[in-house]
Amino acid sequence: MALRLAVEYPLAPERVVRGFRITPEGSSGTVLFLHDLGKDLDEFGTLPDLLADQGWDVVCVDLIGHGLSDGDDKEPALLHTDVRAIVGQLTEPGRPLGLVASGTTSTVSSLVGRADGVVAHVVINPVLDDSICSQGQRAQATRMVLHGDGEKLVGTPTQKFFQFQLGEKMLVHNPVVAKGVAGVLEERALRAHFELFFKRYLK
Repeated sequence: MALRLAVEYPLAPERVVRGFRITPEGSSGTVLFLHDLGKDLDEFGTLPDLLADQGWDVVCVDLIGHGLSDGDDKEPALLHTDVRAIVGQLTEPGRPLGLVASGTTSTVSSLVGRADGVVAHVVINPVLDDSICSQGQRAQATRMVLHGDGEKLVGTPTQKFFQFQLGEKMLVHNPVVAKGVAGVLEERALRAHFELFFKRYLK
């Protein structure tokens, strides 16, 4: 069984994000978890463990101004720069990188992609934030959107997010996702979607 080890990723002087890493023996790729603004890495519960059990290297961090990380700045516009700095420290030749993001932080998923080595993304109840969108260009990646805000989608935050994305994308709707990550964890079919997505596309 793989252990959770504490990690730190310096972004700039006096700006360090902290979290944990699970590295199973023989892992061939890494998945980065980014919590929603105003929350912390505990938002994901045992979801990282599901991927670690499947053999993926998992990294969960508290964003700047959250949890154990430095600072008190929670400006959405700074997220793009911070996430790029973290991705740059995780990228390794020959090892694909995946991303899991929730809520407003999902917008960063729109701006990092294959050119950055981040090939497969799962976003949960995404909210597109204009101040984050203005920080970069849309990026190609394969994305799965888990949402619970209405099957018809018209006028929903999910519709706005989904239409903004470039690359292959898929929607998975289940009302239980309205609970957020907790809903994903309690629904077996959603957990299966989550695990199978990375098996298929993180390569």
